[in-house]
Amino acid sequence: MGKTILVVDDNPILLTQMTRMLEAEGHKVATAKDGFSALNMLASLTPDVVFVDLIMPNIGGDNLCRLVRKMPHLKDCFLVVVSAAVVEQEFDYQRIGADACIAKGPFDLMKDHIREVIRESDPDRTPIPGREIRGIETVAVRRITQELLSKSHHLETVLETIPEGVVEVLEGKVVYVNSTAARLFQVEPDGFLGEKFTAFFPRRLQRQIISLLETPPGEVSRLGEGEPLTLFDREVTFQCLSMEAVNTKLVIITDVTKYKTVERALKEAMEYNENILHTMADSLVVLKPDLSISYVNRATCDMLGFSPHELFGKQIDQLFFEAVSFEEELFESVIRNGIVTEPSQAYRSKAGKRIPVSFLASAMYNDQAPKRNLLGIICIAHDLRNVEQLQQQLFQAEKIASFGVLAAGVAHEIKNPLAIILQGLETLSSGLKSDSGRAMAPDIIARVQKAALRANKIVEGLLDFSRQSPPEFVEADLLDVLRESLTLVEHHFKSSRVTVEERPADVSHRLSMDVNQIKQVFINIMVNAAEAMTSGGKVTIETGDGRHPDGKRFVQVVFADTGPGIAPELLNKIFEPFFTTKTKSLNTGLGLSVSQGIVERHRGDLRFVSESGKGTRVILTLPVE
Repeated sequence: MGKTILVVDDNPILLTQMTRMLEAEGHKVATAKDGFSALNMLASLTPDVVFVDLIMPNIGGDNLCRLVRKMPHLKDCFLVVVSAAVVEQEFDYQRIGADACIAKGPFDLMKDHIREVIRESDPDRTPIPGREIRGIETVAVRRITQELLSKSHHLETVLETIPEGVVEVLEGKVVYVNSTAARLFQVEPDGFLGEKFTAFFPRRLQRQIISLLETPPGEVSRLGEGEPLTLFDREVTFQCLSMEAVNTKLVIITDVTKYKTVERALKEAMEYNENILHTMADSLVVLKPDLSISYVNRATCDMLGFSPHELFGKQIDQLFFEAVSFEEELFESVIRNGIVTEPSQAYRSKAGKRIPVSFLASAMYNDQAPKRNLLGIICIAHDLRNVEQLQQQLFQAEKIASFGVLAAGVAHEIKNPLAIILQGLETLSSGLKSDSGRAMAPDIIARVQKAALRANKIVEGLLDFSRQSPPEFVEADLLDVLRESLTLVEHHFKSSRVTVEERPADVSHRLSMDVNQIKQVFINIMVNAAEAMTSGGKVTIETGDGRHPDGKRFVQVVFADTGPGIAPELLNKIFEPFFTTKTKSLNTGLGLSVSQGIVERHRGDLRFVSESGKGTRVILTLPVE
């Protein structure tokens, strides 16, 4: 009785020979040129016997056998592998579900083996398990076939180990899939072969995949590169290569889940850091090694009135109010020391206004040994406008307190010249009637005038000192300011029986200063000295000049008293706000703290050198430039 037989082989001559032979013996024969065509036929064909070549394009014979064994309507189909390659490799045909295997050789020698396996396919025949490959003795081992099989195995190994999924699609159906792609779709590799590729995608993605598979021959299309597609629980991108020679589409699937997770985490970290920088209260400016601005935070823009784009690329020295040789001075200091602080500096706003800031610059390196490359410079500036306003209020509060201390003594000082004036006027009024009185008149008038001028000078000095005025740096003579201050505290020295000795140096004392603030420092130092010498003593005021190691000139004023000195445990506390050892109600404990702030604002230095019982030396140093 004839059987329905399917012959699958990419050799058209063998297909013709087998068809003639089998039809001549009464069988119904169908043929397919490859595994893909055979799968399409088997969807509607139920053959009794299938002869399958092992090595074919698209779907190979081994995969075809596995797929046939999974088809319920072909469970009784007798599978026969016909291949010459079985000689060059250790082949177990039963492992792929085949029932028999014939080594492909000359067709005349194959005929008997073909007839034998057809007889074995009868349902009532008992199968012979583990039967050797038929006809293997008639086929010679070929070296070239061994090499081709080795290369094919090597290529398959590579495709199985690469991290990308690889799917080969022919006419919309899968003819090859590697294990990576199978894992992405959560399907066994055999479950892909012969099935529509789009069927493995959610409906929401199918239209995009259809469009991807329409890639013209010889071209490459991409999908999901900008925004990856979500495939089950993974994020993936696709590339489709349309291979013109074999009319198939090669789809490469890349799992970018880990990369995108890291990318999102990095983006979140960058946004987090960006938020930190933008919420800083202080100005932050980042410079490139050429000192051009590469980044500014929101506080910088708010403080200066610029937009970020208006500042990008500008040189840092354009931000300063006064001319600053940043490149020559600050930049060199930053490179040399790693960090530079400028407690009193000023930025210029977009409107041209001066904004006082405390400035800090720090070098940023890549920290790779042995050679460290400069990446840039970080500049932080703290807005001092509110601080300066508070400082001025503090200065004025201390000035009022000092004014109260001075007032009683000044009243006494004014009382003396007023008595001279009154006495002179009385003498003039009674003595002008006589010749002797008229002769004394010029001398009396001169004394009255001198007394009036002295009183006037004291009052003017007191008014100038008490007047509230904005800080203003002007060029003035430090010696003149010192002597004006002496006038205001002269009564303190007299009441405390303290003598004053001046030793001015024969040098120029002119420098840039806020006269009123420096006068406040002098008064505070001298009042403290007078109050320290309750039993009398002496204050020596000596001036001089010198140069710092960098060559910059300075002027120095030294106040040396013969008082009891300052105890070592108190010497480190004298500049602390509100610290005082005095019990007078008018004392605030702010005098030296305020004085130190004034001197620092002038970029100067205020030091106390003292020992118990050996007096105190107060050294004030101010820069000329």
